[in-house]
This record gives sequence, C-alpha cells and structure tokens, in this order.
Amino acid sequence: MKYLLILFLFVSGLVYAQEDNHYFKLNEHNELIWQKTYTIKDSSNYVNSLLKREKTSNIKSEYGQILGEFNNIQLKGSKYPVYSKRPTKGSLIIEFKENRIRVTVVNIVFQSLKGNVLAKEKVIPATLSKYALNNKNEIKKGKSVTSMLQGLDEKLSLIFKPTKDDNDW
Repeated sequence: MKYLLILFLFVSGLVYAQEDNHYFKLNEHNELIWQKTYTIKDSSNYVNSLLKREKTSNIKSEYGQILGEFNNIQLKGSKYPVYSKRPTKGSLIIEFKENRIRVTVVNIVFQSLKGNVLAKEKVIPATLSKYALNNKNEIKKGKSVTSMLQGLDEKLSLIFKPTKDDNDW
C-alpha cells in the first residue's frame, strides 16, 4: 500500500509538471509557429472583419488562402521577459475547410533593443524561435518562456478569434 501511494504521488507529479505550450509547435523547418483552428459560419464575413482589425495588415488572397501580417502586439506586465514587451510582428496564413479556418502565424519576430540608456539604441529583430527553443530545437521549459508563450497565445487568440474554438482540423 505504501508503494502504491508513492507511485501515485510520483505519477501525479509528472502529469502536473508537463508544461502546456498552448498552440505553439515546431514546423518542418524547426521554427516555432502558432496554429489554431476555429469554427466559422461565414468565411466572407470573417475575411471582411479581419481586414478591419487594427493589428492586421497586407491581407490578400492567394491560392485559396488568405495571407497577411500582424504587428504591434506587446505583452505588458512584470511576469513577461523584457524582450517580449517590445512590439512583435509576424506573417499569417489562413486556410479554409468547410466551416472551419486554420490560422497559422509564422516568422514571429520581436523588435529587440540593443544598446544602453546613454547610447542610441538600435532595433534588432529577433525571432521567437531564438528565445523559446533550446539547442535541441525543443521548447524551453523555463518560467519566463512559458509565461511569454501563454501571453502571446492569449494576444493572438484575441486577434484571430471569429466565434467558437474548434481544434479538429
């Protein structure tokens, strides 16, 4: 009975210790992307609303999908790393299938600063993959990376959410 209790505590600790990377995953080029599927009623209404959103730009239709960009997303608060508080931008691909859309965000870039208070600061773009992946191309398990991915997930979900979540592509 004692061993059963120890085994139970060990297994439950392992389950709890696994980190949720939300909708972030590696693509075939080992780049960190964000991908989420939504259910929509009318794709033309969704595209029209996307064109009006302030965080999206350069929206165009190519090869049966929507391509564009998002920009000026910033995370605010002390729980986020400094680099993620700078304006963030990226490219987006929206694919349609029946009454669902799949939004994929690639080339996520932070506008990092290099320099100090007395010198002029330069803006140097740095990819999300640079900050969030380790040398083995795995998502880092640290607290700052986890909170940053969670914050980005929340911001991106708010920008692209049409109606109801449906992650079954």
